[in-house]
Amino acid sequence: MSLTVTIPGRPPQLANGRMLWPVKARLVASVKAKAWGLMVNARNEAGKSRATEPRTLRITAFVCAPLYDEGNLHANVKAHEDAAVAAGWIVDD
Repeated sequence: MSLTVTIPGRPPQLANGRMLWPVKARLVASVKAKAWGLMVNARNEAGKSRATEPRTLRITAFVCAPLYDEGNLHANVKAHEDAAVAAGWIVDD
């Protein structure tokens, strides 16, 4: 089974950002909410139920310069991973 969703925009700089925690929390919450809505929509349109078994999640980010290294990219898309769990695409580990 494969579900695909396109989340427009660049992943926010969360890994090395120099922002206050409430600002970062609001940013993460808005990213999660946007991704969650798109993912729930895609799951429902495909007629799939919530995940009950382990699944693989592949996130492809199309980023123009400056590029993220692998560690920072993973940290910057963590909110999208959390949204996938909340949307029922994958089970929480």
